[in-house]
This record gives sequence, C-alpha cells and structure tokens, in this order.
Amino acid sequence: MSADWIIMQKAVLLLDVGGSYTRARLIQFAADTFVNPGLVEARTARIADKGTLLRFISSLLTDTAMRDRLHMAVISIAGPVTDNTVSMINWLQPDSLSLDELVETGLPVDQTILVNDMQAAAHCLSAYKQGKVQLEVKPLHVMPNEGPRQNDNAVLIIPGTGVGVAAVIAGRPDNKQSAPVCVSCELQHTAIPILNSEHQQILNILKDKLGKTRPSWEDFISGKGLENIHDALMRISNDAGNTINGLPANEIAERAVQKSDTRCQAAMDMFYRCVGALAQVLALTFQPYGGIYLAGESSRKNSLFIPQSPLLTELHNNPVRYDLLQAFPVYLVPADINLDGAAYIASQQLSRLNDSD
Repeated sequence: MSADWIIMQKAVLLLDVGGSYTRARLIQFAADTFVNPGLVEARTARIADKGTLLRFISSLLTDTAMRDRLHMAVISIAGPVTDNTVSMINWLQPDSLSLDELVETGLPVDQTILVNDMQAAAHCLSAYKQGKVQLEVKPLHVMPNEGPRQNDNAVLIIPGTGVGVAAVIAGRPDNKQSAPVCVSCELQHTAIPILNSEHQQILNILKDKLGKTRPSWEDFISGKGLENIHDALMRISNDAGNTINGLPANEIAERAVQKSDTRCQAAMDMFYRCVGALAQVLALTFQPYGGIYLAGESSRKNSLFIPQSPLLTELHNNPVRYDLLQAFPVYLVPADINLDGAAYIASQQLSRLNDSD
C-alpha cells in the first residue's frame, strides 16, 4: 500500500464477526465498491470475546493509518441485532456488543452499520440472483424439464461454529423496482424433532450431556454439534465403562471426507441428515422455487461428502409435500459470502448517499 494512496483515498471496513473467528477486509471507498472492490488490507483472527475484538479493530485502523480516513464500516455479526446491540451465543462473557462500543475504536460515528451475519449473507445471495455478482454455485438437485417458477424466493443455510439460516423473499414479479427482502432467522435455536431411531438415541444422550430437555438444531448442526454426534455414537457403540476419546470437528469431518473412519462417516451422515431436515422446515416455510443454498467454509471443505450424504433424502422425506419439495432446486455455494454481503450493503448505502447529494 503506497503512501500516496493513504494520503488521497478513503476506505470502507468490512467485518465478519463469528463465534470463533473474525475476518476483516479494508477496501477502497468508491461508487462501485461491490463490483470492483480495491483491497487494501485483509486480516483474520481467532476471537471469542468483546475485548479482543475491540482491540483487533483499533489495531487494524492504527496499522493501516485509516483511523481518520475511514468513510464507512459494515459489521456482520453472528447474532440478532436489536437496537444496535447484539448478544453473542458462543462468546466468553460479557457476550453483548453495542454499536457505541464499536464506534469508540475509531469507526465512523454516522456511517457504521451493524447487521446480522446471515442477513449480510442473504444480501450477497440476493445480489447474485439479481446478476450483480458472480458466485461459484454447484447444483445438488435440479428437477429435469423444470416448469415456470411460482416465485424466486430462496433460503440459505450456513453451518459453522453455529448454524445460520436466512431467506430472500423475491420482489413483486409485476414490479421490476420491487427489491427482494432479506430475512435472517433464529430457527436454529428451536427444538429439533426426532428424525429416526438412531437420532433418538443420540438425542437422549445429548439431553443428559447438555442438561437440556429440548436440544436445538444448532446442538447438531455446528462444529460442536458434529462433536456431539460423534461422541454420542461412541457412547452407543462402547461399554459404559470405557473411556471415550472425543475428536475435534475438523478431524471428524476430514476422516469422513477421506472415508478413513466409519464412525466419523456415520457422524457426518447424521449431521447432514439434520441439515436436510432443517432445510425442509425452511422450504415449507418460504417455498423457495429460487433455490435452497448451502454455503460457507465447512460446506466447501465437505463438498465431496455432501452429495452422497442423506441431506437430500431427509429434505424430501415428507409424504404429504414430497412433490412440492422436489420442485425446489438445491445448490452448494463453496464460499464464505458474509463479507461479500457486507460489501453489497456498503455499496447500497453509498448509492443512497450519492443520490441524496
């Protein structure tokens, strides 16, 4: 980064704050920020508490000499945003974070936007569906001889440290100026139903292990969830007195993808069975003729495993609405799209500011 650039230009900061990692992208301030982002700096850090995040932002602004030249910041964060405050589920205490605390690090007072991470991801999906951005999209299920769509709604599932879900509600087909609406959901924290006899065994073990009478979708579909499933399968197949050595989620997934461990494969099968069941709930809620999208880093790493998993079987496992569920295409997006969504939100805000001048 040249000294001349620092002197002459302003920048936009994009942050994706997850339960375990935070990714930052500092890009040039321009009218076409979303289409042609000029990257100034990119950083990733393992962060699980408020103090570390605030120091990370402050250090980034200081190191890049952007404290006085930052024009806008868009922060996507893994939690529902209410009155510019968010409570992080997977963080150490204190787990709440406010917009005012973020601004104190040096972010612009009037141009810092705090948004749920799945809403940001949904904005990226919306931009893709409008032809405003290119994404690598791999079909997992598309009906042959597909007829006219009833709508262009879409739903999005991103497993990670937790699992996020969102929907893109299409604009009115008779009004080209009608913009899609991006909706973030908290469905992942509702109770997961019993899917089959094996799942019931795992569920009963997790009730005792987690001290919950009603384990949630996220207790199964998440990094910790995969560990929960694997641990339960170990308990089911071992004598009660045996010591159970758990594996971290990344190793379970790696062994399953490589087909080197049958129990890890069974754990991943159950993981994606749960993903399919969650996708069915979303599909019957939003009727996404525009597609069911599975995205994120773990989806990329597991892209060879997912097509052979029970995901589609469980998605379509509904005798009453089987034909309807078959009509919804399913796609894999092997990328993290939260930061791209934050960039799209920034570009929309910049456009509004330009229009008001």
